[in-house]
Amino acid sequence: MHKSKLPYRYWLLAFHLVTATKKGISAKEIQRLLEHKRYQPIWCMMHKIRAYMDLRDDNYNLYDTFESDEFFFSVEIPQDQNSTTMD
Repeated sequence: MHKSKLPYRYWLLAFHLVTATKKGISAKEIQRLLEHKRYQPIWCMMHKIRAYMDLRDDNYNLYDTFESDEFFFSVEIPQDQNSTTMD
């Protein structure tokens, strides 16, 4: 947002749409939703958002194969009936 002439609400909406859409969103679609006349400032904004998201992703590495979609899961720990307690 540094040295940007775009309103903060553009940035906040772009943050939301980039993180909330399942398949991603293009700068052209953001431009259309914001009803902004020029494409270049919107493209620059999206480029900055994606660049910082990429920096964040470098801190988190997944190992092996991982694929996910919208899902819910629970973890159940079985109770060991033969457990002993120390008194």
